[in-house]
Amino acid sequence: MTATINDLRRAIDSPATHFRRLARAVRRGDIVRTSYFAEVRMELQSVPCTLFMPLTGDAMARVERFAPLRRHLLSPAVPQIEILCDEMSYDDALARRRTCDVVTERLPQGRPLQDAMAAIFSDGDAAALIGAIDALEGELRRADVSHNNLRAENIIIDDRGTLYPIRWTYATDGAGGDAEALQNLRAGIARAAAEAGIDGEAHGRYAPAIEGAHGIGTLEEGLAPVETEHGWGYVDGEGRIAIGTRFRWAGGFREGRAEVQTDTGMGLIDKCGRYVIEPRFDIVEYDHETGNSQVRLGCEWAVFDYSGRQTTPFAARGAAAEGDERKVAATYPE
Repeated sequence: MTATINDLRRAIDSPATHFRRLARAVRRGDIVRTSYFAEVRMELQSVPCTLFMPLTGDAMARVERFAPLRRHLLSPAVPQIEILCDEMSYDDALARRRTCDVVTERLPQGRPLQDAMAAIFSDGDAAALIGAIDALEGELRRADVSHNNLRAENIIIDDRGTLYPIRWTYATDGAGGDAEALQNLRAGIARAAAEAGIDGEAHGRYAPAIEGAHGIGTLEEGLAPVETEHGWGYVDGEGRIAIGTRFRWAGGFREGRAEVQTDTGMGLIDKCGRYVIEPRFDIVEYDHETGNSQVRLGCEWAVFDYSGRQTTPFAARGAAAEGDERKVAATYPE
């Protein structure tokens, strides 16, 4: 048996009698229900946080897989997450006293990204937000984690323009799971700029609105990914289709390369739409700084160079990364 939202409501209204470590917590918001958790914002010793209470038997298993990894992450993008075992007391239908685990997640200072998007008044505002999305993507890749629930309402932006994802209850080890969500965020910024009547095309940061498009991403290197009823493709700065809408998902171009998803897997294309890496892999992560791609097939990774040539054998990720480092060292000796 799991606790209910009513149980959580009674607990947060009387924390001293229902919580152990959170006995002095102060409620700061309404209860929100998701598929697996009920959540509420709290404040503990002047520190804002979100409390998550599981609503299903397998909800905690999701967090338990990720929370231990957080202890080894130095990334500022990943908040302090803690599982509090047997933290909340409640009475079941037979008036028997029971306990359940809860999760706390420390909240960063700032405002929701969706508020910043609604406040776009200039091309500089839009470009700054696009740059913040790019920086967040790089940080998630560096930390080698996937949030798996990246939406504007799940991201806080601070006064310096840095983005901090919240609600990490769906997170998993390994980067790459947020590629489509990040591209959708870029498209949302572009739409917000277009609705504000801002012409960002001249600056090459986001594309013009396209009639009939479900979404459009950042204009990079003269091309922007676009989603239509037929699939994903690319348009140029004038809104003309440059690469046909034949993909399930398409990423932005960097140094003449873009990651794409098809029915057969992920691959890498050039600006003519030709495959540099055939779309038959689980994950393709292109690094425009080195020109190399980390490619996953099953549980193993390999490194491919800029021309799509495999340079290391498939192996556990650590071994593949070491091979990449040796290749870079050989190319750029000290």
